[in-house]
Amino acid sequence: METGSLFLQYMMMKAGMLTPSYPYGESFYSLSGKYDVTVTTDKNQVIAATGEEIGKPVIKGNKATHRYKASDVRDFAMEMNPNYRVISSKVKGIKVNVYYSEEHSKYAAALLESGIDSLALFSEKFGKYPWPELDIVTMEGWFGGMEYPQLVMISPAGDRPLDWAKSVNAHEIGHQWFYGIIGNNEYDEPWLDESFASYAAALYDGDLNELKVAPHADSYYHLSSQISDFTDRADEGGINAYYSINKVESTPSSRNEKTVPNE
Repeated sequence: METGSLFLQYMMMKAGMLTPSYPYGESFYSLSGKYDVTVTTDKNQVIAATGEEIGKPVIKGNKATHRYKASDVRDFAMEMNPNYRVISSKVKGIKVNVYYSEEHSKYAAALLESGIDSLALFSEKFGKYPWPELDIVTMEGWFGGMEYPQLVMISPAGDRPLDWAKSVNAHEIGHQWFYGIIGNNEYDEPWLDESFASYAAALYDGDLNELKVAPHADSYYHLSSQISDFTDRADEGGINAYYSINKVESTPSSRNEKTVPNE
């Protein structure tokens, strides 16, 4: 790929661990495992991935072969873009990398700052972050943010404020504990990890006293609804109901306000 970015995800395929796939929210869950991934691509690709890169890439002509290893993770994700720039820092011995393209350059320092502060805060409040590295990646998309082990994606569609990006980043990093470390069935009970990740973002924002959850107007939907309950009624507002029920929102005055969902 010469321009744009490529995203790859691999899930553990174990009997009973995958549920019907839906295009919204998380329709899967998996046990933690070990990954040893080798990928060959154009040598100019800049790659962010779950785990750590082992050694240096092997270059042959215009191709480069990279190897990544990860332990005790539920999924393996990889994002690559030849135009990525990278800034890095460390907190509590954890390396934090921000991968960003030119159009998202204004968010890079803010994402690094919130990444460092979130890891330090959540490690104190929730327990130690167990992996040696965390990648924060900007990308195109409509979804705000998405979590994977050791890698979070931030999609600042439009001209988003820096505080918005920081808060969404804190939410996705919160998922490293709630889904990543403490697993749940994201198909049957999506509210579990989402509410705790929203709590983590409010903790980072200093907005805990502003959290609220209003009952949904349609009594068909409730916290124990499965993903299919929402997607089966997608044309009737089911997807908006999914995001309104499974996200703990702050009051409109808070930094956690969002007009597109984050996972």
